Amino acid sequence: TNDLIDDFKAFIYSDIDEESNFREIEKTPFELMDEVGYTLYECKTEADIQKFKKYYVKGEELCTFRGDRLKKCLVFFAVKKDADKINRSDFLKPKREDRYGTSVISIQFSRGAINTLSIKNRYNHTVMNPDATFNNNLENINSGLTKAFQKAYDLRIHFNKVNFPLTNYKYTIDCDGKFYKYNIETRGIYFCHNNIVIDNGRVKKLDKSRYIIAEQYIIDLKKKKIDRYSGTISFDKPYIDSFQKSIGQVQKIEVKKINNNLKKVIINDDIIIELNGNNAIMGYINNKVTTINKDFLEDNEELKYIEMKNVVKIKDNFLRWNEKLEELIIPKVEHIGNCCLCYTDKLKVLDLPNVKTIGDSFLRNASNVKRIILPSTTIVGISFIESTEDIEEFDMPNIKIVGDNFLRSSKKLPKYDFFNLKYAGDNFLENDNSDNEILYMPNLKIVFNSFFRNNTNFKWIILPTLKETGRDFLLKLEDTHKIHLPNLRKIDSGFLFYNKYIYNFYAPKINHVANYSMSHILVNNQEVHDFVKKLVYKKD
Repeated sequence: TNDLIDDFKAFIYSDIDEESNFREIEKTPFELMDEVGYTLYECKTEADIQKFKKYYVKGEELCTFRGDRLKKCLVFFAVKKDADKINRSDFLKPKREDRYGTSVISIQFSRGAINTLSIKNRYNHTVMNPDATFNNNLENINSGLTKAFQKAYDLRIHFNKVNFPLTNYKYTIDCDGKFYKYNIETRGIYFCHNNIVIDNGRVKKLDKSRYIIAEQYIIDLKKKKIDRYSGTISFDKPYIDSFQKSIGQVQKIEVKKINNNLKKVIINDDIIIELNGNNAIMGYINNKVTTINKDFLEDNEELKYIEMKNVVKIKDNFLRWNEKLEELIIPKVEHIGNCCLCYTDKLKVLDLPNVKTIGDSFLRNASNVKRIILPSTTIVGISFIESTEDIEEFDMPNIKIVGDNFLRSSKKLPKYDFFNLKYAGDNFLENDNSDNEILYMPNLKIVFNSFFRNNTNFKWIILPTLKETGRDFLLKLEDTHKIHLPNLRKIDSGFLFYNKYIYNFYAPKINHVANYSMSHILVNNQEVHDFVKKLVYKKD
């Protein structure tokens, strides 16, 4: 039912030592990658690595770009020669080995006597097991590639047993050959249940009577402190992050076991961390903190509710990878940064009465939001709630600027209250086709590509301050009573392309047409253009 037959076969066959069967070849890795349409690059400096960040959309960048990867690994990038023509937006249901996912890959070997291979996907953690693309088998890219890398770089490649993925289960494999169920992985470190950490292939078992592992955090009940695991088998020198800073100085820790699947860690009597049976963080209450710094619980996936009633500012990557948030209580927040709650898909109500600005990719993949109540918001970045289709309540009366993909999947927005909107990015309400017949935005100045591209119901278009449009402006409107664009100067291709019947068209200031195959009205004939303007314009 999960279409995993091929994965299961690979899982079984991976027990066989196939290294001796790898093809011997005289060609270099660069030549073999070229044969299958890739250009291979070796990264020798951090600057070399950063050159490839441009190929990854926000929210899907590799951890490799965070720095220091060359200390632990040999790093290569392979880019398909047509990678620039393969668009992320064309793959709404990503699969690990699809054309986009494999158009840019990173091939990495751990340093040391034994070299573990990892082939990383362009989707990163959007797909299952992104660090095992092509099943971490170079032969699946081109025959002979394994021996070519071994010979060129004097490698002893350790072939990991293939990971067999099951929905809602994640495993890693220690050098002892055992499978360990883990709760969370970050930067190649696995935090498992039963108080186990696996770091660089080594297992660390922590004393259950003293320590609680809460995802990547170590709660020390004896010393009364919470440390983020530092990325080494020793955690004597912890890395302090925004989650720990939000808690502040710990004076008291109390653990209450609710049942086998739930316990609460209570700090200083009023900060509550709720953990499930696998010690994943499911709930967080902290009504003292006022500012949340970047990367707050960035790798958390399981959190279901969070309450921070006095937070005013939230910086980048807040709960970036979380998928299960259902309740968000941050009533005083005024500013939210980039890549916050990118993958949350359970939230139904977004009610933030005081938020003024929201960065890129906020709730980008949230497809279940029904109510959007943001009465004070003036600016939102790209991909704002772009996956939600059926919105029942919408209140953003003060919005002035929106980035690309604003509510892109919305089908029937209950009302168009955009009286203050000035700038609309690409794909603004591209698929919305509600029963509203009047489009009136008195302050709109510039719209980019695909503005209401698929709407067919508008009868009155009144945009008195609009100066410039991008491609496919109201592309599919066919029958419109009146179009009033008195200040429009510049239009691009696809402008009202399918419109057959316009009874009142007024746009006297158009002086730049990007593409002359426009519509039945704006044709490459100045006399016809002037005639139509004169004929249809009526002052009433």
